[in-house]
Amino acid sequence: MHPATLNDRLIKTISHHDLMTQRQNKTIEQEFDKITRLLKNRENFAFVRYGDGEISAISNESFTCNQWQLTAGNSFTEALKEGLITLEGYYVGIPCGCMEKKDGFRAYLRKHHPIDPQWETFASLFCNALHPRTISQVLPLIKSYEIVITANEHIDLSYMEKQGFNVVKHVPITMNAWKDYKKIQSELMHYVRKNKPHGKLFLFCAGPVSNTIIHHLYKENANNIYLDMGSAIDKQLGLQNPDRCHYQWTSWKQLAKCYWEYKDNPLTISCDSHSKTKLERSILRLKAICHRLAGRFTQYIY
Repeated sequence: MHPATLNDRLIKTISHHDLMTQRQNKTIEQEFDKITRLLKNRENFAFVRYGDGEISAISNESFTCNQWQLTAGNSFTEALKEGLITLEGYYVGIPCGCMEKKDGFRAYLRKHHPIDPQWETFASLFCNALHPRTISQVLPLIKSYEIVITANEHIDLSYMEKQGFNVVKHVPITMNAWKDYKKIQSELMHYVRKNKPHGKLFLFCAGPVSNTIIHHLYKENANNIYLDMGSAIDKQLGLQNPDRCHYQWTSWKQLAKCYWEYKDNPLTISCDSHSKTKLERSILRLKAICHRLAGRFTQYIY
């Protein structure tokens, strides 16, 4: 895709009714395979992730987690909204259907920021039950690229190099980097305009700031891949004590597979906790530990 013609490929606005009638169920495995295939074939695309924090912010609610605190009602939240566009090759990860009855985030997005369904996907592609596949299948593909990474200032570049990462530029960020999003965006846009990169992987492990930058870079130069990995490879970046569920032995969410509109298999363990009793969650934690032990034993055998 040539960057000069990318703006011409912006897909015309589609009515909310038309979008709803086009939607079909998706499976997270198929969507994971799609992104993996694009990486393997070195096909240029962009992938952003709008999770509960980002959507809370754009719907004028503040949000706090261990990694960042986001205050609603400022220029950054307006910049977040700008990333919710329909653009060829620009995949927008949104919350799964598991929590929709509780938070209604998908309904909010589809009413206020409708996107062509073919470019919607799961924000949770790389975590929960798919995290092992992320490490075994996606990570080796990432290492095959020259990488421009926007990530925590404390990532260990020497450690990454020993693992096979080929980092050509690191844009360091601090906690709550969203407060400096204009500065980060300016540095990356300057790099793209000056160097005119081709075939590189722009890797983002930068929280919500990723969503205010990726679409600008992709429209400026579509000859690269722009990939938001979130915290999925924190450990591989050399960050100490990653706290996400997919790193915790006792987290039952390592068994969870998100669904889109509905479960295609009634036995699938969804990622929502509100529909599960304490006893059910305790049983799932025991099952998760057994799952981890079985994985370690298999690695030892082979």
